[in-house]
Amino acid sequence: AAPVRAGGVVVSAVRAMSRFPLTLLVAIAPVAFGARVTPPVGDADHWAVRAATYAHWQEAELAEAHGMTGPRGARKWGVRLAVWDAMGAHNLSNHTKPLYFRTPAFAGLDEASARLVSTPEFRYAKVVQVSGDTQFVVLRDAALHAGKVLLVPSPRMQRGFTLVDPAGLDPDSLARAATLNGMRRHGRQLGVDLEAGLTVDLVVVGAVAVDANTGARIGSGGGASDLAYALLRRAGAADDATPVAAIVHRAQLASEFHFGAMLPYDVAVDIICLPDSILRVSSASRKLPQPKGIYWHLVSPQRLNATPVLQDLRERLEAESGEPLPIGPPELLPPSLRSILAPPPPPDVGRRDISRRRGVSTRRPGRR
Repeated sequence: AAPVRAGGVVVSAVRAMSRFPLTLLVAIAPVAFGARVTPPVGDADHWAVRAATYAHWQEAELAEAHGMTGPRGARKWGVRLAVWDAMGAHNLSNHTKPLYFRTPAFAGLDEASARLVSTPEFRYAKVVQVSGDTQFVVLRDAALHAGKVLLVPSPRMQRGFTLVDPAGLDPDSLARAATLNGMRRHGRQLGVDLEAGLTVDLVVVGAVAVDANTGARIGSGGGASDLAYALLRRAGAADDATPVAAIVHRAQLASEFHFGAMLPYDVAVDIICLPDSILRVSSASRKLPQPKGIYWHLVSPQRLNATPVLQDLRERLEAESGEPLPIGPPELLPPSLRSILAPPPPPDVGRRDISRRRGVSTRRPGRR
């Protein structure tokens, strides 16, 4: 298949590669993605996570093709894999761990964040929602030092939101409040209903790939940004006029053609900040409407079980109305979310560390 160029970095048409066995795909990937620098051969973690990414892509497409899950955007995983491969092969990622299943942190991230800070949307915003991903700590710090109220979704949207008001915080506390640990001390936890009268003026989401022509966006696959935005809309804290921004590397620009069909709950972007420029998606060219809230008929049982805040909200709404809410078709969750549903460890896990601290040997009898 002819490669698709995005910002000068070759992003292969990965769907054509699905014909190849996994072992062959792993072997030829550096060439297919125009790599000049590849991970060390002994980097077992990199290849293991990449293999899990590829396997999930194939499983999701197969399940969707056979009607086992309904439309779930399985094709997006091919785009994610292409972007992650390209950024890793060209040493564009700042992650010390494998990039897969993550929103990329990249060289030039601070410069791209500074460009967003320079926009009128940021300057005039009073309340800004910023992703809780570690790489956005610089942007969160800039928002707090600019006197803006910061709203941060919890990791994987497991606990709602944290609201940080910079009023009354000294400079050192402001810097700490931009971190996830500092938010727990200096912020306050909000439920899914947020606060009455709260209006968010700018939403900043993480992205793996974006289309500058239509505003289409693909996240890391966990659905946290889409859910956070849906809760904002449900609470009346955001509307169609609320700008949505993404901070990405030029290698993350792609065409919506390769994304496949976008789904009703997918959040589109209006502003794309790169290290060297700002791209704006005009409302006339953007094909995608923003989600209006939570579409319960699309929320899978698996997603519901993995997201306690959704479970609680659903139970409350059903109790208030006295009628059951619709439920969506099944979904194959990515490995990054399946760990949430993993059974608890056996009771003796951790006993070795405790015994070691107490000076008790944990060596099995008869072994040296």
